[in-house]
Amino acid sequence: MRKSVAVAIAVAVVAAIGGGVAYYYSASQVKTQLKIGGSTSLMPFMMKVAGEVGEKQHLTWKQLGDQVGVHGLPNEPVQLMVTDGGSGAGIKGLIDGSFDIAMASRPIKPEEAQQLSDPVMCPVVMSGIVPIVNGKTLGQLDNIDVKTLKAIYEGKIQYWDQVKPGLPHKRIIVIGRAKGSGTRATFDKYLNLKDYRKDAILCGSNAEVLEKVEKTPYAIGYVDYVYVVKAQKEKKVPGQVKPLKVNGIEANKSTIQSKKYPLTRAEYLIIDRSSAPKTAIALIKWVRKPDVNKKIAEKLGYVPVPPSAPLFMKKPYVEIKPLV
Repeated sequence: MRKSVAVAIAVAVVAAIGGGVAYYYSASQVKTQLKIGGSTSLMPFMMKVAGEVGEKQHLTWKQLGDQVGVHGLPNEPVQLMVTDGGSGAGIKGLIDGSFDIAMASRPIKPEEAQQLSDPVMCPVVMSGIVPIVNGKTLGQLDNIDVKTLKAIYEGKIQYWDQVKPGLPHKRIIVIGRAKGSGTRATFDKYLNLKDYRKDAILCGSNAEVLEKVEKTPYAIGYVDYVYVVKAQKEKKVPGQVKPLKVNGIEANKSTIQSKKYPLTRAEYLIIDRSSAPKTAIALIKWVRKPDVNKKIAEKLGYVPVPPSAPLFMKKPYVEIKPLV
């Protein structure tokens, strides 16, 4: 059976982080497709999931469901459409029915939950938000505290020599995420930020922030930890992009898993349990299988969630409380 499915499947991937979309489709007509959208932080993880079930394992929905105890699914190739656009857009798509699953790098807000019948969050990875600076011009900076970080984004600190004696008297170029981003919402809540200085450069994705900081002298920004790992693999760290410790603590697998890193967070797949298709339940259960979760998360630089973490939650797995 596996062999005949593999022969029948043609797999295509179209990906562009920051508005990207990935399609997996079969050569014959497929009726059962899951639509998944939202967080750019979680996008690489779900792209890898789509590749694993489609391109590598060529699973049918029946085969996937049988692995996790969800029976009665169609014997059709698994077809996923994964698109980013930000956590807010993902949850909005879940509310209006354009997505079956929302990817979110922040917990669902009460006003969003009120628009769904039975919203539940499944933590699928742990990660952290990492401040980064332009490595060519600020390579001597290693650490920043949360109070200073807040003052930079509010505009109360505007020059680098105010951050640390010996740094150049150069104006700080502030780069952040646009409103609607789950990464921004978490960053802002941790720092108790109401808004950014008026000349802050706002980006639509983690990848765009990374690129802007890399190419802009004296710039500071923040990205999800997985994008730091990606930059390390591309040998951009620390020469082009320099990750900073926060309050003296480096973001890494150990400090994120132990929640010692100050800007640690969980990232979620969110469904409306009252109306979610069985295929969505099956996919989430498959993603949370300990062997699958560990393999995909660690390959990309995320931190797997502990197997003991609840599958579906009403409250956040990691509480985000202001540090300032």
